[in-house]
Amino acid sequence: MTVAAGLLELRASCFAALDLACLDQVVQPGSAIEAEDRAALIAARDGAEHPAMGYDLDHLAVSAEMGAAVLVTVPFTDVEREPASLLLMRGEAGWRLRELFD
Repeated sequence: MTVAAGLLELRASCFAALDLACLDQVVQPGSAIEAEDRAALIAARDGAEHPAMGYDLDHLAVSAEMGAAVLVTVPFTDVEREPASLLLMRGEAGWRLRELFD
């Protein structure tokens, strides 16, 4: 799913730039991933390492579609790790990340 890959790439660039405002284009307001990402990005600004994002974006697969929600399987580049599950929601602002289960 190219939307999911694009959002994950943008999320990684937000962390690379340590840009909190950038996350507004990626995460759904009020979601668990928004709270986690904002906390991680603030910690990274204070010198902590930001989360590794070694996802294999060429092999994403839609697991389930439920109207405005899509569940995507996201494999890691480290093939020994179990794939993550990514929940995307479509709203007025377009697709946003809601939750990442890894």
